[in-house]
Amino acid sequence: YVLHVAEASVAAIVVGGTLEVVPIGAGAVPQPRRATPEPAFEASLELALEPAEFRDLLAGRADARSVSILAGESDALARFMQAFRIDPVDPAPTGADVATESSHAATGGPAASVA
Repeated sequence: YVLHVAEASVAAIVVGGTLEVVPIGAGAVPQPRRATPEPAFEASLELALEPAEFRDLLAGRADARSVSILAGESDALARFMQAFRIDPVDPAPTGADVATESSHAATGGPAASVA
């Protein structure tokens, strides 16, 4: 996969169960020489995205019809969306949330609910 997100570009290479991400393009910082040979790959999908679009793509909220595909087919986009999906999580409780929870527990107040 080749991803252009705003000014950053990377090649995400999946070989077996291993993911290797390599910066590419004019602004890429040279990478150290690898102990193993560079994997040969042919991009199966090349996308151009804004950061918010990339976030929505990884969260599974993007409409596949609105994604800017520079090269590749829509089935490759579907594989990408399935392989790289990151489900959203609730933010960690703040110190105030923990203190309120402890206070309620000590006084017999309402218990915190978990959704």
